[in-house]
Amino acid sequence: MRMIDLSFPIRPHFRWKVAPELVAAHATGHPLQSTVLTISCHAYTHVDAPLHYLVDGRDMASMPVDQWVGDAAVVDLTHLGANGEVTAADLERRAGHVRSGDIVLLRTDWPRRMGVDKEQFWKEGPWTGPSACEWLVTVASRPSATTTLQTIASATRSPSRDGVRAARSTRRTRFSFRPGSR
Repeated sequence: MRMIDLSFPIRPHFRWKVAPELVAAHATGHPLQSTVLTISCHAYTHVDAPLHYLVDGRDMASMPVDQWVGDAAVVDLTHLGANGEVTAADLERRAGHVRSGDIVLLRTDWPRRMGVDKEQFWKEGPWTGPSACEWLVTVASRPSATTTLQTIASATRSPSRDGVRAARSTRRTRFSFRPGSR
């Protein structure tokens, strides 16, 4: 199985505090070295539980682990530029290979054009519009992931789902999303 890491590195950022604290060190006589990292749970690469958006949504502990690993279909949306909306029409044209149950990766290449540490990345990046969210819920019927993190903030409600997240990249592969890894 081919694994693709979509995470961003954790490093100083204009909007999130990262506070590592060395609590035990070999240099001070401890047999083990240990660091405590204080960071917002809603920063960098992460998974939002439906409860984040929906009053009656599930929390992360209620989400099955196998929801985050499986077949993935990459949809090439690299034609989108700053403030480009991913629409159902885009997905109809470019996502014919997506099968029910696939994890859908929406490839915008925004992180290649703009650094994640820049305010412009967050304010002007491509985003998933309501029609695309509905398309993803209806066709893919499985949450998706994104490396265009602004897209994660796009969610919608459907009677059959707690919500939807969309994502990016271009060929069928196995996909494992490891939140906050790197």
